[in-house]
Amino acid sequence: MLAHKWRELEDLCERIGALRERLAVACRTGNTGLVDGLTVEMDRATRQRERLVRHISTQLGSAAADHPRASEPLRGGRCRRPAAIPARCRPRIESACRKAQLPRPPCGRQVRHHINLMMVTAPDFFRFTICGIPELGSHCEAGVTHVLSILDPEWPDPPEFEDYAPHRRMALRFHDIIDPLPGRIAPTRDDVSRLLAFGHELSDAETCHLLVHCHAGVSRSTAATALILAQAHPELPAREVFEAVSRLRPRAWPNLRILEFGDELLGRGGEIVAAAGPIYRRVLDREPSFQEAMIEGGRAREVIAALSVAG
Repeated sequence: MLAHKWRELEDLCERIGALRERLAVACRTGNTGLVDGLTVEMDRATRQRERLVRHISTQLGSAAADHPRASEPLRGGRCRRPAAIPARCRPRIESACRKAQLPRPPCGRQVRHHINLMMVTAPDFFRFTICGIPELGSHCEAGVTHVLSILDPEWPDPPEFEDYAPHRRMALRFHDIIDPLPGRIAPTRDDVSRLLAFGHELSDAETCHLLVHCHAGVSRSTAATALILAQAHPELPAREVFEAVSRLRPRAWPNLRILEFGDELLGRGGEIVAAAGPIYRRVLDREPSFQEAMIEGGRAREVIAALSVAG
């Protein structure tokens, strides 16, 4: 029965994706009759999808409770018991996860958290895209509904957004620095408050694909995305929020100053700032030359946070 529901969910997600693409084309061509019809159909499919996700989450949570030892890891990260997802259905689900840039479906008690993160990051639930300016042109057909642009103060608005379907956009302008520097504008508490307010609007949207970009899609945009995720899912530990961001953007090096303001505004008591250290450390382990570059760029505090994490 559960295998059937997984297949039904995958098919429904593909259908919503196709509807979203048709709706974007209809909006661009000004076909109001088709737009109205597709909007109704999208709303109906979205409600059906939400009911299905709740059902699957409940069933998987019950399965995990029946097998409390299911999530005990063996070497190589495997589990003692078979995954809650049926083996015959697993290849299709893994394919969907790859498309959503998610890890392989977990098993045991981790399944419920996996469903929660799917609601955050999968393309047909509450989708996030993180990118840099050079990549903006490749997302114009992706059904983006909301855009958070973080640009240097003197940088012009990217012209690529003229090719996007109608969307809600907010632009913030400050330099990618973590401490005040002469002739440069650092992110402020008010900037972070504004991006959180923008993120709060997403909860009112029936469907949402948020694109967050800065210049390279590495620092300011990943910090902003982490805070929006943390705000939307206060029950998730900060380390899980950063893991989700890292899956979307493996080179993520979130701006520490943005995180510090966000941690304070969200009342997380330093949890978000502390969880950033392992993300920095992971990047340095993979790209040691990054350490010198960040120190020369006035971001030694982030390097210190990375090196304070045990290797």
